[in-house]
Amino acid sequence: MDIGLFAREITGAEGRDLGEFVGRAIRDGRLPSGTRLPTVRDVAKLLGVSSGTVATAWTRLRDEGLVVTNRRGGTLVTFDGTGDGESSAAPGWMSVDLSNGIADPDLQMPLAEALAAGARTSSLNAPGLEAITAVLLDAVRPSWPFDAEAFATAAGGSQGILLAIEAATEAGDTIAIEQPSSPRLLDMARARNLKMIGVACDAEGPLPHELARALEQAPAAFVYQPRAHIPLGHVVSERRIAELAAVLTASPSTAIVEDDNVGPIAELSSHSLGAHLPDRTIHMRAYCRTFGLDLRTSVLGGARRLIDRALQARSRGAVMQSRILQSAMAHLITNPQSQQRLAQAQRRYAWRRTTLIKALASHGVVAANPDGIMVWIEVADERTALISLASYGIAAGAGSKCFLDPPPRSFLRIATSRLPDDRKLIGQLAATIAKAIFVGSRQGFD
Repeated sequence: MDIGLFAREITGAEGRDLGEFVGRAIRDGRLPSGTRLPTVRDVAKLLGVSSGTVATAWTRLRDEGLVVTNRRGGTLVTFDGTGDGESSAAPGWMSVDLSNGIADPDLQMPLAEALAAGARTSSLNAPGLEAITAVLLDAVRPSWPFDAEAFATAAGGSQGILLAIEAATEAGDTIAIEQPSSPRLLDMARARNLKMIGVACDAEGPLPHELARALEQAPAAFVYQPRAHIPLGHVVSERRIAELAAVLTASPSTAIVEDDNVGPIAELSSHSLGAHLPDRTIHMRAYCRTFGLDLRTSVLGGARRLIDRALQARSRGAVMQSRILQSAMAHLITNPQSQQRLAQAQRRYAWRRTTLIKALASHGVVAANPDGIMVWIEVADERTALISLASYGIAAGAGSKCFLDPPPRSFLRIATSRLPDDRKLIGQLAATIAKAIFVGSRQGFD
């Protein structure tokens, strides 16, 4: 809110009764729900009082349920005249950035025992370089979605998929890439100056006829997410994998890059084109959301020539991932207590997502993400919806960032990974989302 407009609403206020004046302006509707109050510093300067005096007044307003403070969004009026003083924008989710699917630290693994196990690795400080330690290879191979010729590690999912893309392409090449897609994948392709051809998806994954159309331009690679798709949340079905593999046989020079970025916290297991075309597939699995950023280890597995190219690309930086971190991750993958905790985390992530989807549906907002860490909803206009949600302190993700070109319809991404385990608070969030946006007659993603 403009400081001048705010000043007119509190004319006559002094420091000692600032909270009373602002509270009155909120209750009688002069400062309606969604109004962003000026900063503490600006109000203090306006009234010639200390910042502490203003902060005390703001605390009183929060205690009375009239405003809520979000570190990213400032102080927002949330009283809507219903008389109960309860905000539809509850602090349980107001402090969370809902534009990014960041892992919940409370659902990740304790690392002390794993790091101790990693430090006991027999090859610690040994000379020579290992693309992957034997203990980590033994841990990941049983769950790998195909019989890979070679494996390697990288320092986290972003580096892992970047190396996979570099292994399959030269700068300036053309690639086929599913759309909508993860903004991070699109940004990496742009940074490598790759020309991208979009391949539309449905609920089972990339459409075979769309891939066939893209392959007419002989792309160097096809890049897609096999499960927990960002932003749609689907897993590519086994039937669709077979259909895509049949299409790809007509373009033998096209490599296949699979981005399993959400990793083991996804509920559904992934299928892989590597089961049909192992000689040109590279699959990247990230573990950061599962085991935490500090282990920062991802695994690449696939055709030996592609893994070798990935290692060559990595030689420009750190050539080998720490043996301690690799062995620590192997411990977590194989430890029964860690696997039990992982299963609990999967259930809680799924509960948060499905609870928000059901709550949105009760307000006529359709979302259909079957897995993953976000929901995808259609809105009448992206920019209007983002601004409206921001007025309630909600930082949502722009759907347009998931497309190569401006999409014909507008969407938003709402991350669910760090929502509170509280049905009432999630219901309040859904009510606020529904209030802030107008959902068009065509919802979801066909």
